[in-house]
Amino acid sequence: IIFQLKEGWHIFVSTVVISLYTTSNTFILGLITNNIIVGYYSAGEKLVRAIQSLWTPISQSIYPYFSKLYNREPDKAKNILFKILIISAIFTFLISIFLCLSASEIIPFVLGSQYNPSIIVFKILIFVFFAVGVNNILGIQGLVSFGYGNKFLKVVLIASIVHLILLIVLIPNFLYLGPAIASVF
Repeated sequence: IIFQLKEGWHIFVSTVVISLYTTSNTFILGLITNNIIVGYYSAGEKLVRAIQSLWTPISQSIYPYFSKLYNREPDKAKNILFKILIISAIFTFLISIFLCLSASEIIPFVLGSQYNPSIIVFKILIFVFFAVGVNNILGIQGLVSFGYGNKFLKVVLIASIVHLILLIVLIPNFLYLGPAIASVF
C-alpha cells in the first residue's frame, strides 16, 4: 500500500525514510561501539552534511521548474535534465575529489587535531556529496517531477534496508569506518 501513495506523499515518506537511515548511523554505531568511536564518526559526518546542505537550495529551486516543464514539454524536460545531470555529476565529483584530497588540512583546521581520526571518515563520506547530487537530479528532479514518485520511494526503501544490513555487518569489523562505507555504498 505504501507504494501507491497519492501525489506528493511519496516525497514526504521518502524524506522520512532517508532521514531514518541517515540518522541510524550514529545510533547503531553507539549501540555497537563507544562514545569515542561515535565522536570520530559524527565529527566527519557533520562536516560532510554541512557541505551537502549547500546543494539543497539548488535542488529546491529547480524542482517546480521541472515539474511544470515536464507537463508541457516532456522531451525538452528530459533533455534539460540530462544536461543538468552531466553538469551536476561533474561538479559534485570534482568538489568531492578536491575535498577528499584536502581532508588532512580541513579536519584539523575546522575541528582540531584531536579529530584526526575523522579525516578518513570525511574522505569516505565526502563522496556522498557526489551521490546526493546525482541522486537529486535522477531521483527528485527526474523520477518525482516526471510522475514516478512511487518508483523513487521503492528505490529509497530498498536502499534503506541494504544500508541497515551493511551497518550491522560493517561496524563490528570497521568501527567508525563502517557507517561511512555503508553510506557511500
